[in-house]
Amino acid sequence: MAKIICLFSQKGGAGKTTTAVNLAAVFALFRKRTLLVDCDPQGAATATICTIPHHPEFNLSDVLLGRVKIEKAIVQGCLHFLKVVPAPFEASIEDRLKLGENGTQTDLKRALASIKDRFDYIFIDTPASDWPYILNASAAADFILLVLKADYLAFRILGQGINNICIVKKRYNPNLKSAGVVLNMFDADDPGSIRVLQSSQKHLSKWQFKTIVPKDSLIAASPLSGKPLVVSNYKAPATESYLKLAKELMGRLA
Repeated sequence: MAKIICLFSQKGGAGKTTTAVNLAAVFALFRKRTLLVDCDPQGAATATICTIPHHPEFNLSDVLLGRVKIEKAIVQGCLHFLKVVPAPFEASIEDRLKLGENGTQTDLKRALASIKDRFDYIFIDTPASDWPYILNASAAADFILLVLKADYLAFRILGQGINNICIVKKRYNPNLKSAGVVLNMFDADDPGSIRVLQSSQKHLSKWQFKTIVPKDSLIAASPLSGKPLVVSNYKAPATESYLKLAKELMGRLA
């Protein structure tokens, strides 16, 4: 039975999608049956990890709005053990309004319940502020993984993001657990990054992962290859960070 992990960041630009695709790819490299669900209408995760990123026959919108069962929307990822539910491309305002109606916040949870026994791990990538999709993702998850950019402004609103997740937990998913907080895009030459690291170690010591993902131009450039960094450049130094992070996460989920 799959463990479902929702990646979340209150602030855009935290590297959440990059973290999602690289973690999903590492788990697949570990020969774990892995599914990535792309809940971000921008579709960056789909474009990075999917073998058919453009114009798939069905996508997440079709699933959430009841047009097709989720099995129909699953496509092959860039690795044998990796499958993808493509992003809700070109989701209309009407689609978003329907997802915001009462009773629709658990549509993804019901959809994933029908396929949980086919996978070992399911990762859900979320947008930064599109709450109908965030609600569906967090209501469906077993664990929330918070991605924190090593940046003062991101750290400043971390508490707001945690409070929002607590509200979602109370209303829609009382069994939701924290997988922890991963510090991302850390720059050892930036005093601001160092200050955020020190503050997070002080205030989040219980939840913060030991593995810290560095700021690296190879990570930023990897989507150009149509593959996550851990696939396109397995020997890159930053790849080692994702390998360590995946092992640490797997241990926490055990």
